[in-house]
Amino acid sequence: MILNERDYGDELVVFCEMLMKGRSPTRIEMHEDFDFVVFDIWSTKENRFLHYNKVYQTCYHFDIPVVELYGTCNVSTIESLYKFKDEMIAKAKDNSMEGVVGKVWAELPWNCGEGAGTKRGIVYFKEKHDLPSLEKIPRMEEKGKIQLPILPDSEIYGAIEKVRTDIGSDFTDIKIAMPLVAQYINEECRKHNCNAPRNIFQYYQQRIRDIQIEGV
Repeated sequence: MILNERDYGDELVVFCEMLMKGRSPTRIEMHEDFDFVVFDIWSTKENRFLHYNKVYQTCYHFDIPVVELYGTCNVSTIESLYKFKDEMIAKAKDNSMEGVVGKVWAELPWNCGEGAGTKRGIVYFKEKHDLPSLEKIPRMEEKGKIQLPILPDSEIYGAIEKVRTDIGSDFTDIKIAMPLVAQYINEECRKHNCNAPRNIFQYYQQRIRDIQIEGV
């Protein structure tokens, strides 16, 4: 597919995820076999991410699996977007999927040398059904040190699986794996503005047990 598009003057960057046989690193999904799925394609010719229809069409002709599109919406308020997001998360849960990724095309505040205004841009977000809807709970602010939440289990196991992918058979060697596990989890904490749990080693041990049970 990449070589074919190159013949027409476009260089594609294909983003995909490897699906491992057995229970997913987040412990939510179960895969019967090894597979992978494309979720985004960047066109260097157009200097942008391709629209879903174009991604699907491009992959379809080469029998390449593409992430499922749950739905689209056209809303004018953030409340309507939250409502639609909740509907899509419920659909993901019904399909035994861990969550959804949203892409919002919106008029965003823009400030440049020519002056302030708005510019059409894309905002990406990820939501999982095992996380609370923080926009719906009361908030209170007070002075002092902020107590960050603990990184969700799904993100912890995802970081651990990245270590396994990077070091292969050395994953069972504690001396090699654990420093990387701590490093990758801390990186996820910075991304999600969370704290790391104190019992990181127990998560690592649990993943080892899962691998032994599933035989993958």
